[in-house]
Amino acid sequence: MSNNSFPPPSVKLKWYKRKIFKLPVWLWMVGTFLVIGLIGEATKAPSEETKAPSEEIAVADSAPPTTVADTVPPTTVAPQTTVSSSPETTTNLNPLGGNSPEDFLMPNVLCMNLQEAQDEIQDHGIFFSRSQDASGQDRFQINDSNWIVVDQSPSVGTRIGEGDAMLSVVKIGESTGGVC
Repeated sequence: MSNNSFPPPSVKLKWYKRKIFKLPVWLWMVGTFLVIGLIGEATKAPSEETKAPSEEIAVADSAPPTTVADTVPPTTVAPQTTVSSSPETTTNLNPLGGNSPEDFLMPNVLCMNLQEAQDEIQDHGIFFSRSQDASGQDRFQINDSNWIVVDQSPSVGTRIGEGDAMLSVVKIGESTGGVC
């Protein structure tokens, strides 16, 4: 009579070497990532877009908010503060940051490195721009700061939308064709 089990039943394995469920390691890894992802989604706070309409109705039906003027006794005068605004802070306000107004117009990005050019386009309100290797070698632009813009489409001042901006680039140190 042959017993083919390994290890033999007489050998007692340590607790961390015992296999309770005999599944491949990759399956355990996939399962772990799925559980972590589900826990992350379950604990995420709801955004403004995902709030239930009943929450909005409850807020609208509640009493009006109390202001500071309502809580200050009528005999007390609330202090007044004056805030002066300079012309620099009121012009070219861009909620995305940067110095350019959010106007959706194609800026002049020739001779900028690709990262700076993309940042400038984003300052104008466009988040997605495309780039291509101008040398014809179809290289990917992995590190955007290592590439220089030698051509842009559409032309400067043209109204653009998401994905309309196409930047032709060459690696720094390569010939720019006299553009830069």
